[in-house]
Amino acid sequence: MAEDTAKIKLRKNVDGSTTKVVVKKVAKKVKLKKPPVKKEKKQAPAAGSEAKAGAEKKDKNQASASSPKKRKIFVAKKKNKKDEGGMPPSQKALNYHKKQQHNQFKHKYKREEVLEEEKKIEKLESSTAKNDVNEAANVPDKIEVPETISIKNLAQKLNLKAATVLKKLFSLGVMNLTVNDTVDAESAVIVAGEFNCEVKVISLAEQSKVEAEKGREKDYVARAPVVTVMGHVDHGKTALLDAIRDSNVIAGESGGITQHIGAYKVKNKKGDILFIDTPGHAAFSEMRARGADVTDIVILVVSAVDGVKPQTVEAINHTKAAGVPFIVAVNKMDLDGADPEKVKKELSEQGVLSEEWGGEVIFQNISAVKKTGIQGLLEAVLLQADMLELKGNPKVKAMGYVLESKVVKGKGHVVSVIIKNGTLKKGDAYICGKFPGKIRAMFDDQGQSLQKAGPSSAVEIIGLSGSAAAGELFQVVADEKEAKKIAERREQLEKENKAQNVKTVNMSNLFDTLQDSKITEYKVLIKADVYGSVEAIKGTLQKMQNNEVRISVMHAATGAINEHDINLAATSDALVIGFKVKPNNKARKLAEQAGVVVKQYNVIYEIIDDMKEALAGMLKSEEKEKIIAGAEVKDVFNISGVGKIAGCLVTEGKVKKSNKVKLYRDNTLQYSGDIASLRRYKDEVKEVASGTECGVAIKDYQDIKSGDYLEFYEVEQVKRTLELDNQNE
Repeated sequence: MAEDTAKIKLRKNVDGSTTKVVVKKVAKKVKLKKPPVKKEKKQAPAAGSEAKAGAEKKDKNQASASSPKKRKIFVAKKKNKKDEGGMPPSQKALNYHKKQQHNQFKHKYKREEVLEEEKKIEKLESSTAKNDVNEAANVPDKIEVPETISIKNLAQKLNLKAATVLKKLFSLGVMNLTVNDTVDAESAVIVAGEFNCEVKVISLAEQSKVEAEKGREKDYVARAPVVTVMGHVDHGKTALLDAIRDSNVIAGESGGITQHIGAYKVKNKKGDILFIDTPGHAAFSEMRARGADVTDIVILVVSAVDGVKPQTVEAINHTKAAGVPFIVAVNKMDLDGADPEKVKKELSEQGVLSEEWGGEVIFQNISAVKKTGIQGLLEAVLLQADMLELKGNPKVKAMGYVLESKVVKGKGHVVSVIIKNGTLKKGDAYICGKFPGKIRAMFDDQGQSLQKAGPSSAVEIIGLSGSAAAGELFQVVADEKEAKKIAERREQLEKENKAQNVKTVNMSNLFDTLQDSKITEYKVLIKADVYGSVEAIKGTLQKMQNNEVRISVMHAATGAINEHDINLAATSDALVIGFKVKPNNKARKLAEQAGVVVKQYNVIYEIIDDMKEALAGMLKSEEKEKIIAGAEVKDVFNISGVGKIAGCLVTEGKVKKSNKVKLYRDNTLQYSGDIASLRRYKDEVKEVASGTECGVAIKDYQDIKSGDYLEFYEVEQVKRTLELDNQNE
């Protein structure tokens, strides 16, 4: 019988996997032909011959069985016609064979494809090189770029395709960029240098500026002088303007003090004059300084009765700093005690000399109430203006300064502007600080609607997107798009400046930081009717501080007090100050529920007085020792359970058990503490009068000797007065 044997072997494929293969071994019956046997006589087998023949037969069978012609393995092998009894190859073997052929074809195709791609790249590079040469011819010699610029904008400035700039950046080692990504100025300089282009870097501050249009010299014409009225409180500034323009502003003001900056145009036979009335109170020093910056001539009002006052000196300093000529109006000449010579003398001490005393300053005696000397004052102003040769160009875009801004219900942000040059027209787009706008409506100081306004005009405009600060520069631009673009840059610049001003703690300022952390803050929230008042109140309160207490302004804005203000005050535990504004009904109810204190004022110096009082109340009381009595130690007694008792004779005053005591020995202080026990004989008493003997035990002190002197005193809490760091400024 033939025996079939099978084995399972693992074959490794090209892709690294393994396949089981069945290997079969087939054994066939083999018939061996017997060689012819010669008939011989039977002989007895020799010894061992039979065994030898058997061994030879066995070896022959084994050799025929192990012959390779007799073994067939069907593994991916074509069927041999000779092998009629063989089996077909397995399906796995056929699949393996097909895969091998496919891989060989794929590798061949890939090599051809790579060669084609390389040819395309070479062709593209050659064409790109030609295009680069053509594009490089269009690159300008010099460009201006900001501190950061997008690749797209940089390509536009270089007159190149964005892909060309990206390729150059890739060659310089800057990867993973798109046309919308930004690079810094240094990278822009390097890239432009590759194309032989010079780069000028413009800072964000320079980009935020708007160049004032000057126009042609022949278009300039004479303009009205801008005059600012300054002086001390109640010296008659507003009364003077009343006399000039025949209007009674002061009757509507609080405390007889002008609260806002106003501008009024006065027409005279010899010419027009634009007056700016800056408040005279010390709280408005910053607003008054801005008024001096925009003015051509200053009228300094000084009372002939009171003479020079602190605000008078302050006004002189602001005027000198601005480099503006001024005229002195000596007012209240109709009152008894008026002494103009006294005024001249006191002003000379401030460096202001009249023409009569050899100086250059014009002095004019007036009476605002009696309206005497007014005409002479106006003539002096026009004479000074002629000497200054003031001119403006009405054919250029308008520029000027903000005098006041406020929020009016139904109108939004309303801004008072004085035009220094150019003509402002209805519909003009403009930029004011960081706020863009468009002139929706324009009015003069009499409330009349205007279509346009020329140089030296004061107008009230509607259309600003925010509350601009007094003194902010106002400029007309080409269109609203440009205005918004400039506003975004200015806002970004403001954020960067704030980020740079963030205080970091280091070894150099560590002590100051620790000192600041010990300062007690009085938090306030300010709301007012106009921005000028907000600014003045905030600036004044922030200056009220010393090394122990200070005022912290949590928020300051224009408009009525609303729920947001109350919530902020409740969160920060702040006082809400309302200047000429009040809380709405919802805010009032919310304030009552949250326990927020809201104080309303109409006069600024009342706010200042209340804040000073509040800061003084936050100061720690000063401790002061007051000597009550004295006693001499005659003897010392040691009592068990009590300790040493000083037998004393009260020499002065009345000793109380609640007093503190100091022990002196040879006029040197040895100890200071409390009285533990005060006895008269064996009884504990509350007080002992002068000339009486008593026993005194000192708490936590036993080193008492005969001859010591005891001084009895009380500690009084004395309320301190507030001394500010800048109270003399």
